[in-house]
Amino acid sequence: MLGLSAGKDVEESVLFGDTPWSNDQFKLAAETFQSWAENDYFPNGFNGIGYDEANALFLSGRAAMTITGTWVLQDMARGASFDLGVFMLPPIAEGVAPGTMWGEGSQWQVSANASQDVKDAAAAYINCLISPASREVWVEKGYLVPIGTTPEELEQWDALPIVKSFYTQGLATPDTNFYDLHTTLPESVTQVLYAELQRLVGGDATADEFLGAMDTAWQTAIENGERWVP
Repeated sequence: MLGLSAGKDVEESVLFGDTPWSNDQFKLAAETFQSWAENDYFPNGFNGIGYDEANALFLSGRAAMTITGTWVLQDMARGASFDLGVFMLPPIAEGVAPGTMWGEGSQWQVSANASQDVKDAAAAYINCLISPASREVWVEKGYLVPIGTTPEELEQWDALPIVKSFYTQGLATPDTNFYDLHTTLPESVTQVLYAELQRLVGGDATADEFLGAMDTAWQTAIENGERWVP
């Protein structure tokens, strides 16, 4: 929602630059999110509903939709007794390009101190994992699409319609897709984000108070050398 209200450039100016969280675009995102709760978009007691319970409500047909990501495709595709569909959230502010949230995949590392035989074996293993044949198995059997998969490959492989739809939409806006705060922010900031989001959406904090708390946590993380800058 921050990306949909601010755009990728403004988001980067906060995460990697000097722009504070307390900016007009981020405030719009916070106010929009809070308004969803005020307008009863969420079920009663939503702040006390756990992740698995939320998925169960959706799969049992007791929720019209759920905000989630590709990591649930396997469970959703296997557990749903109805036809699944997917759509990306539209931009919140005028002049902001459509996009969705990029996540990060696994990292593969080879030690520089390893013997050449070990390096060669590790490189061969990684090449196998990221080969077209291996990625095809991930798509068709695991309902997951590894980084590097192209829309053309996705169309050729025997993937479920919901898998193709999910990734076709996500791959359609590569230049405007946003950052996953869960994995981009320092852990100390993420822990503040979780609690403050619950206060915001529960009506216990205003948008300004939410952003102020984030600015405080953000500055502390920067001073402690915790911020990741690409």
